[in-house]
Amino acid sequence: MIAVQRPTPIGAGTSILPDVHDEVMGRVARVEERQCRVEILVVRGLAVREPLQAILRKENVRSTDVDRVELEKCFRPGDVIRAEVASMGDARTY
Repeated sequence: MIAVQRPTPIGAGTSILPDVHDEVMGRVARVEERQCRVEILVVRGLAVREPLQAILRKENVRSTDVDRVELEKCFRPGDVIRAEVASMGDARTY
C-alpha cells in the first residue's frame, strides 16, 4: 500500500490521478528508515505525463511481521514496484 502526494500546483501536467485501491507502478527514489519515496509512473495501466510523488510506509510493505521489515534490505533506489494506493492523505498527500 502506498500514499500518493498531489503535484504542485494541483493537476499541473498530470491527467491521470489515482484513487484509493488503484494499482500503480512506480520507481523508488529514496529509501529511508521508516519509508520510501516513490515516483508513480503508471496508474491503472496508463502512463502519467509527470511522475506523482508517493510514500511507501514501512508498515504497509507486508501484512505480517511489520516490525521486522527493514526497508533498506527490501528496496533500493531505482527499483520498479507495483503497489495499491492506501490513502489519499491530506491537502498535500492523497
